[in-house]
Amino acid sequence: MKPETSLPRKRQRGVQLKLAPYEQKIRQLVADHPDATLVELHALLPNKDNVTVVTLLHFLKRLKMTWKQRLLLRQNRSVKT
Repeated sequence: MKPETSLPRKRQRGVQLKLAPYEQKIRQLVADHPDATLVELHALLPNKDNVTVVTLLHFLKRLKMTWKQRLLLRQNRSVKT
């Protein structure tokens, strides 16, 4: 067994590399579309074919940005109609 193969691999972080050039564009998209869900924001990305929705999620969390998380709100079942 080779000594270099027994060491754990260093974790690669591709999120920053893929979306870093688009940071200003992503900030502008979130500002222009505050009611957009994560899937809708992904559809507006210029490089959406190279980036998954989960990658966008992690990037937005890293930037500490907020976005709309639900498409529809659940109905309140405690109120009788």
